[in-house]
Amino acid sequence: MVTIQSLCERLRPTSILGLDAYGVIYNSSGPFKAIYSVFDHCATHGIDIYMITNNSNQSIAEISKKMDEFGLHIPIERIVSSGLACHWLPDVKHHLAHQRVFVYGKQSSRSYVNMANATIVESPHEADTIVLAASLDQNNHYVYKAVHDALRKRPTMPVVCINADHYVMNTTGLTPVMGFYAHQMAKQLGHTHWIWAAKPSPRFSDMLHAILMAHGRDPSQLVFCDDNPNNVRQIAEDLNCTGIVISETGIANHVPIQQPMPDHIVSLAQCRVCPPSA
Repeated sequence: MVTIQSLCERLRPTSILGLDAYGVIYNSSGPFKAIYSVFDHCATHGIDIYMITNNSNQSIAEISKKMDEFGLHIPIERIVSSGLACHWLPDVKHHLAHQRVFVYGKQSSRSYVNMANATIVESPHEADTIVLAASLDQNNHYVYKAVHDALRKRPTMPVVCINADHYVMNTTGLTPVMGFYAHQMAKQLGHTHWIWAAKPSPRFSDMLHAILMAHGRDPSQLVFCDDNPNNVRQIAEDLNCTGIVISETGIANHVPIQQPMPDHIVSLAQCRVCPPSA
């Protein structure tokens, strides 16, 4: 991949800047210093910023509040979480609306399932559908086993994964998250019918395209930045837009690249508008 030094090499007056959250805007220590100048630059030049994230362990309202606390405001309608697939994608909503749904995730993960008019149940054995939203800080192995056992007994039960990230990078290194556990469980059970609705699934691209169109925006004007090269490639190809792999502040160097990167995808060390000092 060609390496650029600044977002300014790709941003145009008509651009839409799409930023992944963890590993691009912030990590476990807080926002990256350079991100503030990115927001200032976009505000000055009238470039809208969208957050495009697989964060389905927090509600949209919680994500918005967190960003405001950072001093990095993004209008709530421009926060595109993979959890919104529960409402936006018909093939996902079909399995949730008016169904009993068990949510493998945090309490706030349920907000996305509630958007689909589902009835949330407390045991996977009582469910018509299971949604895999977020791994848990405590007792994750107990919930994993309960879901695994329920699906072993009812192997045709619909499963929707709204967070496909395998790892995030924090101060202690790579930490496994929901996508890791979801793919592990699917492999253990030999299941191939699950619905994957998060980056880098084409379903996520379909949702993002629909949201941008609903906002009156041209999806091809998106400049999408993510620390997962596979996410960048998928969205850049599906939306015919610009893709930028953020290479030094997240997981980019730890992700196996599934296919060679097309020439129109570039890399940038960190999300910034000013090139590094000589």
